[in-house]
Amino acid sequence: MSPEDMQDLYTFSSVANAVEQRGDWVVARGCFPHQCSSSRGGWAMRVSDGAVAAFMLTLGAPDRLFGLVNDPTVWAFIAELR
Repeated sequence: MSPEDMQDLYTFSSVANAVEQRGDWVVARGCFPHQCSSSRGGWAMRVSDGAVAAFMLTLGAPDRLFGLVNDPTVWAFIAELR
């Protein structure tokens, strides 16, 4: 991720929810301040090897996905937020 993408992820997840563990993954999500119904972001880290994924979802815009988002656990987590 570029520094700009990292800053966007910070903003997209700055209204944070709890961090949780799902199997071998630790996941976290949040939303863009005052736009939680349309702009969300989050990250996931696999405990066993440190693999990471990040995402930013905006209603009506293409998803911004980074890292190992094709893992079934991460993909299911992202699908919940759509």
